[in-house]
Amino acid sequence: MHSYAIPLFSNTYRDYWRFQFDNLNQNTKPINTTFEKELNICLDTLHLNDTIGTAGKVVNEILYSLLHCQDINISDSSNFEVILMSSKNSIPEEDSDSCYNRLKQNWESISQELYLNKNIRYTHSYWDKDNSRIYQFDFKNFKRKQKNYFKLITFRQDCNLHLVRL
Repeated sequence: MHSYAIPLFSNTYRDYWRFQFDNLNQNTKPINTTFEKELNICLDTLHLNDTIGTAGKVVNEILYSLLHCQDINISDSSNFEVILMSSKNSIPEEDSDSCYNRLKQNWESISQELYLNKNIRYTHSYWDKDNSRIYQFDFKNFKRKQKNYFKLITFRQDCNLHLVRL
């Protein structure tokens, strides 16, 4: 029996998640790997990246059952342009305008693949609401009946604002 642990760091570790449209957090020590890399190493280590699609089934199970992700649809736009505030005093505060602009860029990038007039969709986006992340898997280079390496773009959906309590 083999096992492999995939770290699920907080959004503070932006280099691990490689968030699209986001700057690295200079106040954290670098993580010398990424979620994408760890996911693929896990699938290979456990011999799940086979030619019959077992890896895809396992990734779906991780995203739906463990992380409680939801599929993203074009009708979800109002959910993704709302600022979700977090208050972590150990990392720099974000400007609300730049945060809103990042959220808007996130949605514009994700929604391009969701329009109904597309004949073939090469991406699938999952919303991890609890962790304020979106995982977008890119399947453009996937081939049937062979091993495939998962390519992933992640988007951060929270904004760090230092709240003053009275």
